[in-house]
Amino acid sequence: MDPDMGTGLNDSDGPLGDSTPLPLMQKQLVDLLVCLHDIAAVLPQSLVYLSEVAQPELPQESRIPVLGVMFEELSKFFTGTPATELQRALASPPSDAVSLKLLIALREVALILDELSYLQLLNLANYVPQMGASGSPFAFLTNLQELLRTWDDSDLNNLHTSISKAPLHLERKKLLAMEPNIPWEMLQLMADLLKLPLEELQNLRKLMGRLNARQLEILMRLLLLDSATLMELKRRVKVTKELGPPQGKGNPMLLASKGLDPYSDAQVALQDSEETMIDNSILDSSMLSLRIATQPARKTVYQRILRPFPSIILICHSTLPQKQPYTFFVEAALQRSDNKKTLPCQLEGTRLVRVVNGVFATFKKLKIMSTSQQLSTKFILNFSLKIYRNNAFETIPGVEVVSNTIEVFSHTLYLNRQAADDTDPTPYEIIPAEGEPGERAILLGQNFKNVSDLRVSFGDEIVSGDIHESGAIIVKIPPGSGQVEVRIGTQGKPFSEGFVTFEYLKTRNQ
Repeated sequence: MDPDMGTGLNDSDGPLGDSTPLPLMQKQLVDLLVCLHDIAAVLPQSLVYLSEVAQPELPQESRIPVLGVMFEELSKFFTGTPATELQRALASPPSDAVSLKLLIALREVALILDELSYLQLLNLANYVPQMGASGSPFAFLTNLQELLRTWDDSDLNNLHTSISKAPLHLERKKLLAMEPNIPWEMLQLMADLLKLPLEELQNLRKLMGRLNARQLEILMRLLLLDSATLMELKRRVKVTKELGPPQGKGNPMLLASKGLDPYSDAQVALQDSEETMIDNSILDSSMLSLRIATQPARKTVYQRILRPFPSIILICHSTLPQKQPYTFFVEAALQRSDNKKTLPCQLEGTRLVRVVNGVFATFKKLKIMSTSQQLSTKFILNFSLKIYRNNAFETIPGVEVVSNTIEVFSHTLYLNRQAADDTDPTPYEIIPAEGEPGERAILLGQNFKNVSDLRVSFGDEIVSGDIHESGAIIVKIPPGSGQVEVRIGTQGKPFSEGFVTFEYLKTRNQ
């Protein structure tokens, strides 16, 4: 296992879980206390979320009072406690030192946030399953950890080179050929991770290899946060790395010593503008556009994940200027269909998904939190294109697309009217989306039943399929040509209304 990189993360299961020297530990906690106080002033709910990540077992009714005590008393505790007593308290906090235990737990969260880049966090957050969904988020991360541990830097280098050079529509097929034991539910995540800059990819492997079970649970809870909240916490939560005096422009402690709020939006924007001035006007709707590949259902239930998963594709109409690499994301927003007013509090889930030219951005965790009757309107989803640079997201003017209207019902009304449809098998995706006869493909979806007469149709050709899990069917691609619809059925019953498309590649003999 890789050695600790000095951040305080290793395999110890003690309260601190590391061997950071006491003076640095004390400074980290004091500086973190200041940082958290700044967050509380502008984003109090985000601080509550962060405390839930750190200590989910803390009763909700006690959380705000404990945070208040933490801010009020701990700064005096750190400055007024003798070193030997402080060391004992940090190594083994007294049972009644609830606020100290919370701050120590928050420090561990901060250390994990600090080691993960924005792109690493977004990739992981986009694919980790939600609580209650098929597949445990902790098991998902454990499988990822075990998979990364099987590879060394040489393996990563080879995979990174191959997947980065593969055509976008063949990435997963290439990855399956190179690593056939990768679980199907992790294919797209691994394809995206393997395209990260090689240094980031290697750092992620080392970090995941060092995380113990407790730290993996912390990472899981972080990734289950709303993506906008997660990115804001990543930007604002800072970890002190050394005891020396603050140096350099933009250092939080140096800004604070000048009477400036180092974490204010204005100050961060000023620092960014001083470092890099990039002309955003070169990108517009004449170069880029968004298209909806998969529409959400026109009728759905509030507080349930939208299905089929809305999928967006980015299309480049011309060659982009190559001054710098471009990292694009699609952001989903819920709007009223009658007046197009945005409803930021009525859409939950991962609203920011990375996309590259020609590849789907699939939103797998969106939930509408109110019914059409409650707000007297149907809804639409607005998808807009953003570019990520300088640790911030910028909207590309005019590049957006709107979904069909969505009517949202209560649970009871939906179940009464739609129960018969809920049991129908529904395919969402086929991997790969194109290939040749005789190759293996995986169908992903819901309500797949493990029956002996399971059939899959590729246009007019019908083959049998093997259930891998409740949401995956493995099939052998039959003979065919062109683009065909792939549906699921059983003997004596019609094939599913829902379908995905598959395109036959020209065989090598043609």
